[in-house]
Amino acid sequence: MSSEFVEAAASLLAALKERGLPTEGFGVFRTKKGDSVLGAAPAFDYERSVPVLLEWLPQIDDPHVKEAIVRSLATRHARGVATPILIQERRPARSSVVGRQCA
Repeated sequence: MSSEFVEAAASLLAALKERGLPTEGFGVFRTKKGDSVLGAAPAFDYERSVPVLLEWLPQIDDPHVKEAIVRSLATRHARGVATPILIQERRPARSSVVGRQCA
């Protein structure tokens, strides 16, 4: 993980720590093949982190951290609860565009 990523994710990582959740492994994604070549990635507690990730997704501006959150929410642990916020994050801000078209 790059220092830029860690810096951009600092607020989120602090929020995870405040709730007693480990931050190791956040943003590290590997396949089983990658693990066999590079060694196993640190385990991130996806299940317990879902509420924090959902809360922080709209607050993060950095695209790499946002992608890591979205990828973390694509696990079975977030199934059913993450869909609305993921859809909301995917939609472009339309209110300013619609307002300009009507003017």
